[in-house]
Amino acid sequence: MELLVPFARGFVVNAGMIAAIGAINAFVLRQGVLRQHLLATVFFCALADTLLIVLGAAGLGLLISRVDWLLKSALWAGVAFLLWYAWLVLRSDPEPEQLILSGKGSRSLRKTLLVLMGLYFINPQALVEVVVLIGSMAAQYPDEQRLAFTVGCVLSSWVWFFSFGYGALRLSHLLSSRTAWLWINRITALILVIVAASMARQALMT
Repeated sequence: MELLVPFARGFVVNAGMIAAIGAINAFVLRQGVLRQHLLATVFFCALADTLLIVLGAAGLGLLISRVDWLLKSALWAGVAFLLWYAWLVLRSDPEPEQLILSGKGSRSLRKTLLVLMGLYFINPQALVEVVVLIGSMAAQYPDEQRLAFTVGCVLSSWVWFFSFGYGALRLSHLLSSRTAWLWINRITALILVIVAASMARQALMT
């Protein structure tokens, strides 16, 4: 039970951040619906997420955990970011039909991987969300619990990308519904607000 709570929190926190429609998910959705290099795409996304999570939890998270005021500042910054991100998700007006129908031309595996590298390692949103936010949250836990939290985050990435990518193959007619994406975004925003409240409580107790 001592390790189950941080594991579950890591799974939910990371799932809440990556579930919202964005550049990376839109790309995975397109690859799934168009059946283009889907295995390579979801594997790369999950592996890149794993790398960023581990760097955040083992590097930046450890550094922040050694400085109390920095930890508290990071927690409040995380709260502000999550609330801001939840607001953006609620305000977004997804048009999945355009995501699915745009750019139907075939793309080589090399070009696909280059695009993914840009989305992950040049995109500041991905770096801030995964390295900084996950790192600051992981820093709250002692070694074993931090590992459980990190494993939960990593597992949620692998589950999400493989489920999302291959689900697009079978559910493209449902994913093309604007109403469906509006509900997905609303649920995602609710998860982010709940996590933000949990982080605020932790910051007040630090």
